[in-house]
Amino acid sequence: MTDQSSLFELPSRDEDATDVAPGKPVALSVAAAVELINDQLFRIAGPHLLVEGEVAEYRVSDGKWVWFVLKDLKDGVVLRCFLTVYQLNVDIKDGDRIVVHATPKV
Repeated sequence: MTDQSSLFELPSRDEDATDVAPGKPVALSVAAAVELINDQLFRIAGPHLLVEGEVAEYRVSDGKWVWFVLKDLKDGVVLRCFLTVYQLNVDIKDGDRIVVHATPKV
């Protein structure tokens, strides 16, 4: 079994990530990983993404926060969605087939 701590090593305080050999895995901070993922999503999809699926686990909290899962119509992969009731311009319920206009971010 491989020791998890040896899979990804952070550069020492005396070196930065640019000093690490190309192709060598480098551990990122959570903030850096999220920034990297969001940058790549933006490059691929831009600020607008249309996603089609089926609504599941729909709920509204405190009369203003909306959460639901958007399930893939073929293989059951899910995407968790969050917005405010003010952004929701149609009534939806579990089982509805919808197309979401989203800004991809993690």
